[in-house]
Amino acid sequence: PSEVAAPHNDHGGCFSKVMRVEEKFAIKLPEGLPSEVAAPFICGGGTMFEPVVDYVQNGTRVAIASIGGLGTAGIKFSKSFGGHVTALSRGEEKRSKAIAAG
Repeated sequence: PSEVAAPHNDHGGCFSKVMRVEEKFAIKLPEGLPSEVAAPFICGGGTMFEPVVDYVQNGTRVAIASIGGLGTAGIKFSKSFGGHVTALSRGEEKRSKAIAAG
C-alpha cells in the first residue's frame, strides 16, 4: 500500500507539499514538464477559467485587462466559449500578442 504524507502545515490547502484530491480534479502533467512551470498556470489558469465557464457564451462581450500570461489565457478561454473579446492594455506593444491569442 502507498503511504500518504501529511501536509507540511496545519491547514493543508495550497501551501501543502502534498494533497489528496478526487481523480476528476487532477491533471496529469506531461513527462518532463517542470512543476515550477506547470503550477502557476494551473493555479492562475483555474482562476481565469472559472468566470469564463460561468459567464461567457456565444456572442458574450468580454474585456480582458492586462495582456500577460493570464490575460492571454483569458483571451483564449473566452474565444473558445464563443466570446467577443476586447483586450485592454496601457500601450501598443502587446497588440500583436493579443491578436495572436485570438
